[in-house]
Amino acid sequence: MNFSECYNLNKQFTHIVAVIGAGVSGSEAAKQLAARGITTVLFEKNKLPYGKIEEGLPKWHIKLRNQEERKIDEKIKNPLITFVPATAMGKDFSLREIFEWGFSAVILAIGAGQDRRLKIPGIDFFLGKGFYYQNELVSWFNHKHEPEFQGPFCEIVDGAVVIGGGLASLDVAKILMLETVSRALWEKDIKVDLFTLEREGFPIVFKKYGLTLSGLGLKGCQLFYRRRLIDMPLAPMPEHADNLRMEKVHQLRVRILDNFRQKYMFRVEECLDPVKILSDSRKLQGLVFRERELQGKKWQDTTRTKEIYTPLIISSIGSVPGLFDDLPADGALLAIENQATGKLRGLDNVFAIGNAVTGRGNIKESLVHSRDTVHRILDEQGLGRENSYEDWINREEVKSARAVQRITREIINKKPLSISDFQHTLTRVNKLQKKAGYHGDYDRWIKMYLPIRLETILEQEKSRPG
Repeated sequence: MNFSECYNLNKQFTHIVAVIGAGVSGSEAAKQLAARGITTVLFEKNKLPYGKIEEGLPKWHIKLRNQEERKIDEKIKNPLITFVPATAMGKDFSLREIFEWGFSAVILAIGAGQDRRLKIPGIDFFLGKGFYYQNELVSWFNHKHEPEFQGPFCEIVDGAVVIGGGLASLDVAKILMLETVSRALWEKDIKVDLFTLEREGFPIVFKKYGLTLSGLGLKGCQLFYRRRLIDMPLAPMPEHADNLRMEKVHQLRVRILDNFRQKYMFRVEECLDPVKILSDSRKLQGLVFRERELQGKKWQDTTRTKEIYTPLIISSIGSVPGLFDDLPADGALLAIENQATGKLRGLDNVFAIGNAVTGRGNIKESLVHSRDTVHRILDEQGLGRENSYEDWINREEVKSARAVQRITREIINKKPLSISDFQHTLTRVNKLQKKAGYHGDYDRWIKMYLPIRLETILEQEKSRPG
């Protein structure tokens, strides 16, 4: 949006807010600000604004992905929102410059796009050489079918080990199994596409062709979790749950896990924590796990260990926000001064929302939002993963909307921008848009950079004569 367009929409100039990150939380924040008459500039480091919907949601979720990306499109096309793609904080501009340009506040919706590091000495030496983190694996899986895809590539082999325990780690195990089984089927000239294999599951497909996992020459992957299987956060535990409710949630978690294991034939082991790599200094050969025990309410390491030999290890132990030099941090996390608003420590008018926010207060808030979801799942005994992702997206939108409501109170009493300051700010923004090659036609931009989908390729192949 240029100055004259903003002028026509907003004759009284109040504030301009910069939102960094255009995914689920960022686009919702921009929508909420615009609803309050506040001009918003939405910066996105990637060409597309979809964040985890595009990179972290496995590509078999076709309906949900398309639905959520359309919602983000609708939000961003609000006339009070200026979209700036392919522009990254820390590379194309700094936090200091943002305020020099006249922005009233900055909202960080940068998500948790960095993998939490696996704390095993020497493991990162083997990155890309038998060891991968979850985010890279899922991104590769989502885009490897694209004709112009240039990596990074992940080499998938049978017998992999997954370290984790949450819903994302089940998807990692599922990806590994789909890749190895699909490849083995094609080697037997049995052409079952990914979506059929994912939807029907291995037992149904194997029965149709008289096959077994071992008959395909496969062992399958293993998932290792450091606590009990009932502790896996596959369904959220309501706050202040009594013993009966806790038992129901534990049962639900086991049912979800069993559904995955039966349908995709991977194995899971509990109470094992990886502590050491097995290697010959050139090649990763496996991991040493230490057994753990629950004594009362505390977990204790034992002296018992277990060696697991594997050619491939995937870490799926969670994600953290990407940090920048001019942002305060507590270790690998953003330092939050005010949990209610997400205000960053020591910085005026800089706030974090969504997955960029951590801390007890926000975890508690997330659990409160989860409560109705858990009750509904328990009542319906639903095991659908689509619902789990949709619930997460809905919670992020709710948290973002509530955060913006609080943040607005913080900035609304600031001195409003003058017409010249308003024009100066948007002029700097327009320069960044031009630098990125974006000239304001949002629909055209999305059409230009939205990648071809696997389902489209498969449809095209079916329609070819012969």
